[in-house]
Amino acid sequence: MQNSFSTTNLAISVVGDGRPVVFVNGFGSYKEIWTAQVAAFRRGVQTVCFDYHGQGESAGVMATNLEQLAADLAHVIRQQKLVRPLLVGHSMGASVIWAMRRQYPELMVSGIMVVDQSPKMINDAQWRYGYRGLTSRTLLFSYSSRAKATKHYVVWCRQ
Repeated sequence: MQNSFSTTNLAISVVGDGRPVVFVNGFGSYKEIWTAQVAAFRRGVQTVCFDYHGQGESAGVMATNLEQLAADLAHVIRQQKLVRPLLVGHSMGASVIWAMRRQYPELMVSGIMVVDQSPKMINDAQWRYGYRGLTSRTLLFSYSSRAKATKHYVVWCRQ
């Protein structure tokens, strides 16, 4: 199954059937950034990718804060009727996930995977969207990219 459509001005792409996995873009990225991951999850997984308002194929005015971006993510989960999806956020997309969890605690998720969110943002006293109180178990680890000497930070959380 594959659909691409725009609802409430959001471009959403849904591929496959099974456990729902929502990929949440980082700043300046579009839903197509997840093409390799969507291809890798062909069996037993329903992948959902979307463009925020005013970005990519989505119409409207670009969001100016995390709360608006979190509202887009909540809309996708509700509109697609996703039950306890796994959320995968890259960079700013991770911040959007934390904001969505704070604004919409009724939207239950099966897990959260964070890729390349800045550790400084996590540890900053002004950062309200961090990990505190979201899960009972958090595992933080890093791995090195073979292509670059940069570090990637991945956090896996289960509710």
